[in-house]
Amino acid sequence: MTEQQMADAMLEMASQTVMAAWHMAYASDRGLLRVELDKARTQLKELTEVHASCDQKHKRSEQLLSEAEVLLTSARAAGLAMKKERDQVSRELEQAKKMVAALTKEKDDLRAESVEDKEIQEEMKEAIVVESRAVIFSPRSYFTIKSLTSCLQSVVGVGTSVAKVSTTG
Repeated sequence: MTEQQMADAMLEMASQTVMAAWHMAYASDRGLLRVELDKARTQLKELTEVHASCDQKHKRSEQLLSEAEVLLTSARAAGLAMKKERDQVSRELEQAKKMVAALTKEKDDLRAESVEDKEIQEEMKEAIVVESRAVIFSPRSYFTIKSLTSCLQSVVGVGTSVAKVSTTG
């Protein structure tokens, strides 16, 4: 062998030695790499399951959100309807208050008028009794008593009981 051939053979052996050392180092790291690869696969599987769970929760959240929006819309509509109804009831209440005030005033006026009418009736009864005593002794007493009785009936609404009182009194 020539020197050149020997150098080439040595170079080839050195290359193969380096390559063999590299393969041995790779082979020794290969077990660690497989363990790390298995860990990564396990983590990927767990993350995939968690992601799927999150997707389901997200879809459920979107569904609940859309249902909540529908409920909110219906609640707003119901709120507006109730507000309109409240306003209507408020207006009716104001009208009823005005009507009650007017009726109370009318009732008070009627009571005052009734009291006044009773006072007038009492005064007229007293006047009739006094007048009937004075007229009984006059020759035209029958016509006077009859006219007083008809007057009393029309004004006071008193019947024949006053005429009996005036003729007996």
